Amino acid sequence: MPAFFAALSVEAGEPDLWEQRNLLSQDLGAYLSEPDTEAALQLKELVTLRATDEGAKDRSVRLYDVLQALQVSENDLLPATSLICIHPARSS
Repeated sequence: MPAFFAALSVEAGEPDLWEQRNLLSQDLGAYLSEPDTEAALQLKELVTLRATDEGAKDRSVRLYDVLQALQVSENDLLPATSLICIHPARSS
């Protein structure tokens, strides 16, 4: 046990669990076109699955896995085309 505590490093200043969840939701909101209250839960479930015995074969989380968990395609994450009409400035 002393060896464990000698190797353990704890850093102060990290946000608590609720703040981390809020930060994750905000980050996801920046990438998804519609509000998705389940997105953070789906990603957490993906990581949890990979960390358990079920994910022992392949612990990597790849782009495809994230897209599948969020039920979106890469194109869904791209910015939408602009609908703003730009008219040339009129000279007086």
